[in-house]
Amino acid sequence: MKFFKQFSMSFLAVAATAASAATSQPFVATTASVTLDTSYLTANGYTVSAVGSSTYNATTGVLTDPVQGVNLTGNPGPVSIDFSDTSGMAIKKGLTTVKLTNFTYDAATNSLYGDISAGLLLNLTNQSLLTATTAVGNFGGVVSGNDVFGAQELNSVTSSTISRRLGLSASNFVLSDAFNTFLTDNGVDPAAMAFVATMVKSVNVGSVPEPSTYALMGLGLVGIAFTARRKMAA
Repeated sequence: MKFFKQFSMSFLAVAATAASAATSQPFVATTASVTLDTSYLTANGYTVSAVGSSTYNATTGVLTDPVQGVNLTGNPGPVSIDFSDTSGMAIKKGLTTVKLTNFTYDAATNSLYGDISAGLLLNLTNQSLLTATTAVGNFGGVVSGNDVFGAQELNSVTSSTISRRLGLSASNFVLSDAFNTFLTDNGVDPAAMAFVATMVKSVNVGSVPEPSTYALMGLGLVGIAFTARRKMAA
């Protein structure tokens, strides 16, 4: 395949910039679900399998990946969600296999990072890969049915010693600006990696409120404030 050949020949043990220091936060154990576009995979001859402690359902196109850490880059500040270091997925076409592992989701930029390897010729570490153009998430709060109340948004979380639940829903991915620049600077056409963004439909962790829930919560707060004012005026 032209992409794999072009990409592999362009790099030899290239490492991306390491992530900045962060403070670990206790969290309720959870697993991420990465939904892939099975129609696209089948039409283009790609075969996906799980790596490490991940699991993959070829029928639904859902890859599960354990979350091993939630880190804060400020207080308050955005969180980064760290998935299992050795887990992820392997994408195969013909005789070539590319592994994507060690995912991290950065709420500050809504970007997904990971390691990319294809044998001895390709080794990218902590590389910015995709950016979600649609994302909502929270940390903490109380779960009631499919709703979450009192949680902090992922881009502004206060440090705590209490274990909190994590929620994330990210979709409509594109290649990140950093990855586009990285590829271009190294003489590789970004179109060669466009398939990664095309095949990833969404990344979900735990539960997040739907837009309608936010609206109802807002109306409820307005109602409470209005009632309180009427009582004070009486």
